[in-house]
Amino acid sequence: MINLVLIAVQAFRRQEKKPELGGMRGKIVLVSSTCGLYTIHGVPVYVASKHAMVGLTRTYGQILPSESITMNAICPHIVRTGISKHTPLWYDDLEKRGLLTPIGNIIAGFDEYLGKSTRSAECMECGPEGSRVVQFMDHMGEQTKLGCEAVIDRSERLWKDQ
Repeated sequence: MINLVLIAVQAFRRQEKKPELGGMRGKIVLVSSTCGLYTIHGVPVYVASKHAMVGLTRTYGQILPSESITMNAICPHIVRTGISKHTPLWYDDLEKRGLLTPIGNIIAGFDEYLGKSTRSAECMECGPEGSRVVQFMDHMGEQTKLGCEAVIDRSERLWKDQ
């Protein structure tokens, strides 16, 4: 995923800004999962990979708008797909209980981010009830906030020196 993002960014940097994209050069929308937002004990490696995608979106998505590129993530709940053909009864049970995410909710998220929106670094949770942009927690306190800002300042200086 990281390599694909880097290739997309390189391609977008060569493009002109496009009015139909809200004046952006390009838009990246990752597909993560609600497993990147919550803890799901049964699948720790999958959860770790989805948390990584959320972290990449939230950080790189803050940097890219300065280059007229946006980066966001869609985080769907359980969707009936062909990937898990071995568990049709499980999907049937979830559907009866109203726990499956309609594909339309996910498509609406893509429409939101791929249109004229210039928002970036957002993670949109899509579930049976609809969708929402997930707000992440504030810093623990002023010292933690200042420490994070110091890391950002240092990394920006390192990038400029290269």
